[in-house]
Amino acid sequence: MAAPLPSKQEVEELVSALNGVANGYTDSLDLNGYVARVQIIAKAKQLVQALASPDMTPNYHGLNVGIPDDR
Repeated sequence: MAAPLPSKQEVEELVSALNGVANGYTDSLDLNGYVARVQIIAKAKQLVQALASPDMTPNYHGLNVGIPDDR
């Protein structure tokens, strides 16, 4: 059985954690900048995983695969 969606409080905690690591963001190319970006990505993934219900997961996978990386 799939896990239920998170409560409002759980979402607020995830968003707060994301804000916390975002405050440490730096655009420097050194190790500190790299670590900051990895932490932000990890918290953002936690938030997405918590909010994406099982019926939404195939859509997100398709979007991730279908978007070209033009960087």
